[in-house]
Amino acid sequence: MYIEEFVLSPGTQITFFADASGSVATSLPRTNVLRENSTLKASMGFESAAPDWYPTTTTHFELTAPTWSSDPNLPFSQSASERLSIMFENTKSTTQNLKLSISLWAEAQSRDTTPSTSPVPEPATYGMLLGGLALVAGAARRKRVR
Repeated sequence: MYIEEFVLSPGTQITFFADASGSVATSLPRTNVLRENSTLKASMGFESAAPDWYPTTTTHFELTAPTWSSDPNLPFSQSASERLSIMFENTKSTTQNLKLSISLWAEAQSRDTTPSTSPVPEPATYGMLLGGLALVAGAARRKRVR
């Protein structure tokens, strides 16, 4: 979301506040083949119209469910809140044109990383095939001899 451009007169200051709250979670046990993660991000900042020399042009809030834990079989859940604030003070003798940007981003993934199986049969499979063929050939030969 963008708040359109605004003009800040010389010698004035403006402060923006935004309350961000959210939660992240994993619900399934972590295994070698199943991985879950979730992330929530919120940010607020002045767009490129803010001067490069200004010290703080963005503020962030981020929650991420860890990809590891002490007990991988337990689900993980975390919630948090934070007040984002950003201030700009125009100390110049000219007006400043500014544009404020507020964004929220959330992601949740569940991935099945099961390794694909090899299409090549194992040696024991070939042995059983040859043994079966030998039995069938032997039975066919016995029938023919009589």
